[in-house]
Amino acid sequence: MVQRVAIIGAGPSGLTSMKACLEEGLVPTCFESSDDMGGLWKFKARPLEVSEPNRASIYRSLTINISKEMMCYSDFPIPSDYPNYMHHSKILKYFRMYAEHFRLLEHIQFQTFVKSVRQRPDYARSGQWEVLTQNKDGHEERHVFDAVICCSGHYTYPHLPLKEFPGIDTFEGKYFHSWDYKGPEEMQGKRVVVVGIGNSGGDIAVEGSRVAEQVYLSTRRGAWVVRQVSDNGLPLDMKYNTRFVHILFQLLPVNLLNWFGEKKINAMYDHTMYAIKPKHRLFSQIPVFNDELPLKILSGSVVIKPNIKEIRGSSIVFEDETVLDKVDIIVFSTGYNYDFPFLPQNAMYKTGHRVGLYKHIFPPTLEHPTLAVVGFVHALGAIMPQAEMQARWVSLVFKGIKKLPSTNAMIKSVEKDTKFIQKNFIVSKRTPLQIDFVDYMDDLAGEIGARPSLLWLFFTDYAFFKRLLWGPITAYQYRVTGPGKWEGARKAIFTQFDRMYEPLKTRKLDDQNKGTSLAGRLFQLSLTAVVGGAVAYYIHTCLDEGLEPVCFERSDDVGGLWRFEESCESERTSIYRSLVTNTSKEMMCFSDFPMPAEYPNYLHNAQLLQYYRLYADHFDLRRHIRFRIMVTHARPRPDFSQSGQWDVITVDRDGREEKHMFDGVLVCSGHYTQPVLPLAEFPGHEQFVGRCLHSWEYKDADAFRGKRVVVVGIGSSGGDVAAEISRSAAKTFLSTRKGAWVIGRMSSGGLPLDMVAICRFTNTLTNLLPKVLINWAAERDLNQKYDHRLYRLMPRKRFLDAGLLINDDLPGRILQGALVMKTHLCGFTGSGLVFEDGTVEDDIDAVVFCTGYRASFPFLPRSLSDGPGGELTLYKKVFPPSLECPTLAIMGLFRTKGPIMPIVEMQVRWALKVFTGSCHLATKERMLLDNESERRRFKRSNPRDAALQVDYIPYLDFMAHQIGVRPNILRLFLTDPKLGLKVFLGPCTPYQYRLTGPGRWSGARQAILTQWDRVAQPFRTRAVQEPESSRSGTLSLWLLCGVAMMVQRVAVVGAGPSGLTSIKACLDEGLDPTCFESSHDIGGLWRFKEQPEPGRANVYHSVVINSSKEMMSFSDFPSPADFPNNMHHSEVLRYLRLYARAFQLLPHIHFQTTVVSVRQTPDFPVTGQWEIETEGNLGQRETHIFDAVIVSTGHFTQPHLPLHDFPGIESFDGKYFHSWEYRNADGLQGKRVVVIGIGNSGGDIAVDISRVAERVCLSSRSGAWVVSRVGEGGLPADLAGLPSLWNTKAFEAKLNRGFDHSLYGLQPRHGFFAQIPLVNDELPGRIISGRVQMKPNVKEFCGSSVVFEDGSVLDKVDVVVFATGYNYSFPFLPPDLQAKSGHRLRLFRHVFPPGLSRPTLAVVGFIHALGAINPMAEMQARWATRVFKGLTALPTEAAMLQDIEKDTVTMHQSFNCSKRNPLQVGYIPYMDSLAALIGVRPNILWLLLKDIRLGLQVFLGPCTPYQFRLSGPGQWAGARKTILTQWERVTQPFRTRVVPVPEPSHGHKLRLMLAVSGGAAALICCFCLHMLPPLPVWGDL
Repeated sequence: MVQRVAIIGAGPSGLTSMKACLEEGLVPTCFESSDDMGGLWKFKARPLEVSEPNRASIYRSLTINISKEMMCYSDFPIPSDYPNYMHHSKILKYFRMYAEHFRLLEHIQFQTFVKSVRQRPDYARSGQWEVLTQNKDGHEERHVFDAVICCSGHYTYPHLPLKEFPGIDTFEGKYFHSWDYKGPEEMQGKRVVVVGIGNSGGDIAVEGSRVAEQVYLSTRRGAWVVRQVSDNGLPLDMKYNTRFVHILFQLLPVNLLNWFGEKKINAMYDHTMYAIKPKHRLFSQIPVFNDELPLKILSGSVVIKPNIKEIRGSSIVFEDETVLDKVDIIVFSTGYNYDFPFLPQNAMYKTGHRVGLYKHIFPPTLEHPTLAVVGFVHALGAIMPQAEMQARWVSLVFKGIKKLPSTNAMIKSVEKDTKFIQKNFIVSKRTPLQIDFVDYMDDLAGEIGARPSLLWLFFTDYAFFKRLLWGPITAYQYRVTGPGKWEGARKAIFTQFDRMYEPLKTRKLDDQNKGTSLAGRLFQLSLTAVVGGAVAYYIHTCLDEGLEPVCFERSDDVGGLWRFEESCESERTSIYRSLVTNTSKEMMCFSDFPMPAEYPNYLHNAQLLQYYRLYADHFDLRRHIRFRIMVTHARPRPDFSQSGQWDVITVDRDGREEKHMFDGVLVCSGHYTQPVLPLAEFPGHEQFVGRCLHSWEYKDADAFRGKRVVVVGIGSSGGDVAAEISRSAAKTFLSTRKGAWVIGRMSSGGLPLDMVAICRFTNTLTNLLPKVLINWAAERDLNQKYDHRLYRLMPRKRFLDAGLLINDDLPGRILQGALVMKTHLCGFTGSGLVFEDGTVEDDIDAVVFCTGYRASFPFLPRSLSDGPGGELTLYKKVFPPSLECPTLAIMGLFRTKGPIMPIVEMQVRWALKVFTGSCHLATKERMLLDNESERRRFKRSNPRDAALQVDYIPYLDFMAHQIGVRPNILRLFLTDPKLGLKVFLGPCTPYQYRLTGPGRWSGARQAILTQWDRVAQPFRTRAVQEPESSRSGTLSLWLLCGVAMMVQRVAVVGAGPSGLTSIKACLDEGLDPTCFESSHDIGGLWRFKEQPEPGRANVYHSVVINSSKEMMSFSDFPSPADFPNNMHHSEVLRYLRLYARAFQLLPHIHFQTTVVSVRQTPDFPVTGQWEIETEGNLGQRETHIFDAVIVSTGHFTQPHLPLHDFPGIESFDGKYFHSWEYRNADGLQGKRVVVIGIGNSGGDIAVDISRVAERVCLSSRSGAWVVSRVGEGGLPADLAGLPSLWNTKAFEAKLNRGFDHSLYGLQPRHGFFAQIPLVNDELPGRIISGRVQMKPNVKEFCGSSVVFEDGSVLDKVDVVVFATGYNYSFPFLPPDLQAKSGHRLRLFRHVFPPGLSRPTLAVVGFIHALGAINPMAEMQARWATRVFKGLTALPTEAAMLQDIEKDTVTMHQSFNCSKRNPLQVGYIPYMDSLAALIGVRPNILWLLLKDIRLGLQVFLGPCTPYQFRLSGPGQWAGARKTILTQWERVTQPFRTRVVPVPEPSHGHKLRLMLAVSGGAAALICCFCLHMLPPLPVWGDL
């Protein structure tokens, strides 16, 4: 009889072990070596911030990666106001509350160390143990206990494998284990290498990157990195760790789950691109939880490296032979050794890498079960509930209430568990074991008698049953019944989401919508400050005019705004790390110095700075610049009215002041130095506990990880900052007063937007046509891309009056729910914010004000600031009218819808002409009158900045006319028509102002004629062949005949989407289905796993379904309205779980049961029955007899890796793998990567990798048509109507208006409808930015070089990813049932094998079309079950074979079929053909006559699956309403911001008349444009 129990360790496991003992009437004594409880979670604060030997250790910033509801103890919920992911201090506080509540502290002996635990001499009889302890004074004491529970954990002995790193003894820096790490302070300004990519390694790398010069993260295997926040902001584990998900895991193939999970993770950040992709599949090892690591990799703060090969002094050589010099610190995050030195050796033995413990608790070789190990377990779930469950069972065993099996049985079970772990997970000496959380918890609960009975609850408490099945598997479930039952368990389960939402409650949703001439004088020019690379141009222009420029620059380099600095400096401009230009290279370059052709069209700030340096070096301009000099004053000299001269006072870095005299001054300090932070406008800001900052201070999103952030202002900075923060923050809100029109950088044909939009022809149309007509046309075009009202972006002003936001990511972030639009901010409430619509967002951590800048020139005389608001008054935005002599000019102080640099360049040229007397200004009165006129003109569109607004081309032309460089279009048409057409119809590039007059450049004409060549150059990476022609074909009509038969029991193989709908179809027909699923959960392909498993489908983390929710739903179960339209794989899985629960499908599924073989029974000709052999998860085999079989195992399980097609692959020096293994871009930072294959996986992987890799080439044999998920108006593309209604050439032309596939190197050989297109929203953008380069097929490999078929060679390739498709296989079926016709399986209507004497076997879901698989599989299943039931007959075998051959011929004529793409059907024709066989095809004519509203929806609307439930067998009463409300469900996820109604337009009647009267002019202009010959660039391309 056990009474006294020794417990070793007072961490989480020790605490719950004490409580379990007390519950069973046992007397626990806990020995804790430290002075406090908490174990691992007790952080030693300063000054004792050190690690103690043989003790667990954590770092200061540690936050748990399990949410509070999933980690708490089963009868003590964590307070609702606690954050979902808690800092270690909060966790320790919770443990203290737990210990105090259950009075555990009195049972703990602190600062008492256990030296040994030995069996008593009479152990064979008593089972007792002798425990030797030592207190802090060194005093030893012996105790006798009836039983012992070891809870000492396994993070106490750091593993520092120095012998694996040759040369470590020569390392000149400092190295240590992550166990010693507390914070990043000693990494300040250092070069740091972190070895190991576990959770600690990732956290340390991210944290160190904030202060270190550079952090490198070295990994041997890589890792799957996941975020803690899931879709909709829910904690990841609460969303996926459910019984329904667990059932899916039991049902679906692990490869499918891995594929699905990896695809989902890679949708967020491609692990291959980020160079962190591991060697293992997703669910083979617990992933790394880190929200910031991908962003740090993306920003270059963390660089992923392979494993270390050797160390040489301060240099590190990696396995890829790269060398990193001047390393200061190495942090080894290399795991821990586990050991129990105080336990007897005979009690602990190893099996594999793990300790041989029965159910990971009891040593099986002991005579008496009086020793237990609690908490030594590893699963994708919290340790606390698992340790608690272990402790509850242990206490019952100690008490004698529960018995253990025999020693042999336990040893056999241990060995079986070891084999299972080694088979299903990646285990090693550092990670010796891993278990499935739910299976383990249920197993122990079954031993205790506390496992909830779902079946019983289904009949007795259905509401509670639903919570247990669909909700997260929180520990409360194991207190519902049995020993230790807690009366509060039911309530805790019902309120768990309330506690989860409590710290996240946000808002209530609303649904609505200068004297004398100075010629010949020695002229000195001062540039007091510099904006970007403008200094180079200003000096160059001065030199062109024969002047002597002196430039004062307070920093130590050129670049101004475009020179990124890690920290902000007062009175200086500041940009964020990720800034990319909004204008393309041809539009923003200097007019006599085109950018290099190989530069991408839109430049990162670092590349633009490089261009400025090239320009400065080319014209030798640096010798005129005095760096580190600041101008403090620029004052008119006393004789200014005669001389026009200025005194300029400067101060150097040492504070030395100097006075200079100049004849003229150009002020180029810009107007982005004084941020406007309008806190005074918002009541309560003084009490706001969060952080308020201006976007001027923003560098990257590192500081906002897991935070709730509000961005105020929707200008370009606001959009960029909000989109970037949304990728790492827990929640991001974008508050806007007026909204904005959002445009992307790409225009039609994939060309740079400004190259198409900013041209003289467009400007002419704008001047001719009524404003109302232009607004209508522009807004219509923008809303076809994404409806601004739907996206809550709609501004109050019309297009021409409102500011434009250039952002490629913002709509996508809104669509995905990562960014929520809000109305104008009204005030603060402590930690909350109040918005104009009355909603309140609480627990806001930071508010980023993107509220613009104030132009300030403190060094200038105050008399110049004579505007109404004390601002500068400038004539034509350049000259102060109040000056007697125009010898001072302000550069860059304007706003325009176009590139800045060409205007600033023209301002300088004009100003210098005025300074030298070549040009003259108007009188002061005339200048002031002109200013007032312009202010009034722009006041309506922007009252605050009306004085700064200019129209791009008219303003340039005005200054060019003053200088004498404005191009004469008519003269050009007469003398040089080719150039004239380019100048008039082409983009208004700066070269046009170098064709004639002062400053004429002989290369201008050639620059204009070749500008499109430079645009196209970054795309020219692959030769494009003309597509092959294809003949169209039609499907023949099918005849019905057959024999009736009786089927009752049906075996369904696989519990993916096809399997689930097959089960339901059987139930609908009164059949008895049994589903065998090899995994432990449903979902098939859509169930993501961290580790790929051979023979199962696999997805990457980032997978988002290509079909919208309305098109992919099952026909009688619409997706919830709040689900996003294009769902992440987790949402798809969630939907499938909802479906299974709603139709009670789970009881019919046998999880972890693999079908080994399917054979006909001996009497098959008579009975049509099948013998099915299955194997359980423990290896047991069973044989079953079924009347019919449905095979639903899918066809993405066998990756095709055609290495024999690539000569020299065996000599390749880098790494190669199939996309099936791909998770994300981890490990590919700075690498050169080739992706082979341009299917959906190839496109996704190339895009993901391009964000971190040095270079990515996408190799394609035949090219692909690329379409987006987002259709016109921002609606899902597939809901806009299937493109089969289009003529092929017309549809291809439509696609090429989006981006020219030939230009982009994507043009395929086949027509659009011959093969399912590549669905990818980002690939064209990555190509235009130069991040992805298209290449033809690979010819051969030569070492580290890849030779392509066009003869081009890519050297130093690090990684090759083969996205080369899959082989399909059904190994459990007889070979005669797998006969082929062409490349496809020989199946009648892709369902039934024709050679069977009885049609009792069907293949469901093995189909491919330009449409969702779920509705097609459902239709197949409905037909198959009716055939099984004898309600529908099949034709004769000969007729079926003839139909198959005819269908195969037609398919090969119509589609581009191959071994990898064996079949394709037309979506609607195939659905209609099966529907006709069933009797459920909608009668359109009848509907139009009987129910015209419904008929129009069915005929003109999207072909959603609900149409096939309107009539006939399986008719669903809700089908009509579901069809009529489908667009409401589509728009529901967008309803996050109230969209203001645009301000009424004054004089709208007059504008309407002008619109009508201007129609003729529009038609004439359009006709002229149409008749003009095309730009030569198209022929060139």
